[in-house]
Amino acid sequence: MKVLLILIIGALTCGCVASYTWTVQESNRPDGFYGDWVTEEQIDDFGSYSFSTAKGQSSDSDFGAAKPKIVIQDDFVIKMFVGDGYICSANRIIRGDAIWFYGNDASRRESLYLSLPEDGNSDHFDWRGRGGELQRLMYQLAIYDKLVLRFTDTCGKQRTVTFAISGEHHNYTNEIAPD
Repeated sequence: MKVLLILIIGALTCGCVASYTWTVQESNRPDGFYGDWVTEEQIDDFGSYSFSTAKGQSSDSDFGAAKPKIVIQDDFVIKMFVGDGYICSANRIIRGDAIWFYGNDASRRESLYLSLPEDGNSDHFDWRGRGGELQRLMYQLAIYDKLVLRFTDTCGKQRTVTFAISGEHHNYTNEIAPD
């Protein structure tokens, strides 16, 4: 009887945590302004690429041409430039704190793991692929109006960046609730 009870409890508690998923699909919309986002298609010998860009402001003076901005390429790359020419990191990952806003109301606070690109660049954070974290960020960048991000790099420099993200980038996104 005890064994049966343990098996039943184990079956009920194992794998019961359902989670949200997200979908992202490129829209192929025309170039133009869509709220705070600017969409532009670029064509070269290898293909056609859609980019949406939203600008930001930093708590520090910008380093040269490194103005804060978020760039979304097609449906599988997000680059977040924070206005710093060099972000110190021992292992290419920094934890940051984010506040997402609807209008002027802080709606969601969370910690984010900010990854520097694998190609050795240290002037922006980078998400690539079609995995859950990138899709979640694409969704949030489409539904919120403002993102405030604060992080401290491993050299001890703290930076706060505010991005205006109202309107929508060029991807259709959706959040799917667990069953």
